[in-house]
Amino acid sequence: GFNYNMNSHMDAVDMIRSELFLSFDTQRGNDQIKGYKNGVLFSFSDIVLYDIEEEEQDFFDYVMDKFSKNSSDKKNYVKLFEGLFFMADFNKTITSKTFVMQNGTPRIMSGLSVINMDNPLFNTKFKIYSDDIQNAMYILSPALMERINSLSLIIKSPINISFIGNKIYISINVGKDSFEPDVTQSLVTKNPIHTIKRQLEAVLGIVEVLALDSNLWAKVR
Repeated sequence: GFNYNMNSHMDAVDMIRSELFLSFDTQRGNDQIKGYKNGVLFSFSDIVLYDIEEEEQDFFDYVMDKFSKNSSDKKNYVKLFEGLFFMADFNKTITSKTFVMQNGTPRIMSGLSVINMDNPLFNTKFKIYSDDIQNAMYILSPALMERINSLSLIIKSPINISFIGNKIYISINVGKDSFEPDVTQSLVTKNPIHTIKRQLEAVLGIVEVLALDSNLWAKVR
């Protein structure tokens, strides 16, 4: 019942709204999956983000380059991120900003404080930032923290999460195209399809918790 588009990917506007990424100049992606699960709208895809660094030139080279028939912009594309970007709806708008970071910090740190949850293992694996401690406690239910922890164990790549507006955003810096079988490994002994299935189930497990926690979101103000 989900929609799959091999050539589509998540929108750059949503990546910016998530506040999980540094400023980027261009993007590409593929393998977008979206739909409803237990009444929760979700969407995710592979994405690659790049920053453009223009090569420095002295004035003489700059002038010659501009008038040359072979003139071209000398730009160096630096890869900032390659992995999975996921977005899902909450049932209610959340008036705070809360981040669960396994790598780096939120793009905008103004107004955020570091907080500790009532889960020592979760605190050792993730750093939590929020501008509303009480709201963050509501959002990060024990079930949701357990799912996030399980996802990190299965994916085994840095996971960053933000809760902004009525959305949850998740970035997973895999460093390669996700959900693709490794062509260097045996299809028989390594069973890559099983690995991909476990990864998908781990991601969609987050959606299941959001549906189960629908009463919790209704309490969030």
